[in-house]
Amino acid sequence: MTENGFVKEDGTFIIHNIPSGSYIVEALNSELTYELVRVEINSKGRTKYFQIREQWRVTDFLLNPMVLMMVLPLLLIMVLPKMMNDPETKKEMEQFGSLKFPGVSDMVTNIFAGAPPNPQQPKKALKTKKRQ
Repeated sequence: MTENGFVKEDGTFIIHNIPSGSYIVEALNSELTYELVRVEINSKGRTKYFQIREQWRVTDFLLNPMVLMMVLPLLLIMVLPKMMNDPETKKEMEQFGSLKFPGVSDMVTNIFAGAPPNPQQPKKALKTKKRQ
């Protein structure tokens, strides 16, 4: 059964004299493509329509923020020890560890006390000339 209805300016359409039952509505447009929609028409005058449920995909689960927050740290825990087996990386880490960095307590003290005090350099004694 094929019935036609023309779309009004507000986007609605009406098709009259349709018997009760379940129908598939297809919207035809030369510029746009619409999905098919199943509509159930009953004698009470209420219209029920059904949309196709979105299918579950594995990527939806893997890209979930909670899964990412759990999986990425586990991957890092597994990959970082493997990187430490590389001799070049070990050498870099040893060189990095030998550098002198201020301790956390020094950093906190500097933040709350303002600028760090400059180390005092010994002052040279001035030579005075004797008056004659």
